[in-house]
Amino acid sequence: MTPNRFWFACTVFVLLYVVATEATLVPTLELDNLSDDAALIVVGQITSVQEVGKTTVPIGNRSVSARMMIADLRVDQVLKGATQTNSSLRFHFALPDEFIGWRSITPQSYRVFFLTDNSGELKVANPYYPSVVAIPGAESRGETAIERVAHQLGAVLESSRTPIEQKQEAVFTLNSSRSPAAIRALRSAAEIQDVTVRLSVAAALLEHNDISTLPYAEDALLKPNPTLSPDLLHNLSYAISEGVKDDRAIPSLAKLLHASNVEARRAAASALTHTGSTSSIDPLLSALGDPDRDVRYYSAIGLAEITGQTDWRPNMDDFFSDEQHFLNHWKDWARNR
Repeated sequence: MTPNRFWFACTVFVLLYVVATEATLVPTLELDNLSDDAALIVVGQITSVQEVGKTTVPIGNRSVSARMMIADLRVDQVLKGATQTNSSLRFHFALPDEFIGWRSITPQSYRVFFLTDNSGELKVANPYYPSVVAIPGAESRGETAIERVAHQLGAVLESSRTPIEQKQEAVFTLNSSRSPAAIRALRSAAEIQDVTVRLSVAAALLEHNDISTLPYAEDALLKPNPTLSPDLLHNLSYAISEGVKDDRAIPSLAKLLHASNVEARRAAASALTHTGSTSSIDPLLSALGDPDRDVRYYSAIGLAEITGQTDWRPNMDDFFSDEQHFLNHWKDWARNR
């Protein structure tokens, strides 16, 4: 586990559930793969859901009892595949009797649905992620399926009528894509009025090394606001640590080394390392005096990587057992360089 993963082990943008009974892992959402795997992607509203029988579904090395369900869907738009708009279709899904991470289908919900044809019978393409959020009336744009899906999600963010929870879901879903269309949709929402959604968009873009919203993150992390969720600040720090590699971010990262939020300082040290730029050396040297041991460790790692002094790149255990040995080296090196 890399140092930054060590302390950023959990984030809202990483959706991974562990079911205690069998430690069943629920995969993270990957919108690009979901769009590729679905034979049919449609936008519409569920008009009815009914149970039609009992079944079992395989989970790992066991079977889980489940209900067999049928949903009727009114199709408003087709984003991929062959079917008619302004028509209805029926698809099957299973609803396990215990929680294993599979999502249900809710009557009257309006969403983008991802379906596949199994021997002439339509089923959800992915039981963990059968659909993503949508709003009525959004135009279908784009040459590829993922572009059209991203545009639907962007419309959710841009709508003044969309509840905050749905906007947050749209940000999460777009963040799971590597498509340029998803990045464009996030950028279009960068100035959204609600501060929580705006900072969520900022975190999503930063995780993709898009630093256009870094000033928002810098302001939020340097000026503590008790109304902001700790999870939101954590996501900003995570995104900076994991995603930011652009050396144009160095001035902001240097400022974040002075944040009161220790996660922000750790993220800044990690991101400065990821830039690989010699311009990061002075900020990293200054961070060797940080009161937090992890910040000092990440700074020592960064200095070793950027200067090419691999012999002075310790693992965490070695650094913690004889920290002063490594700190003295970098202080001597700084005086003599």
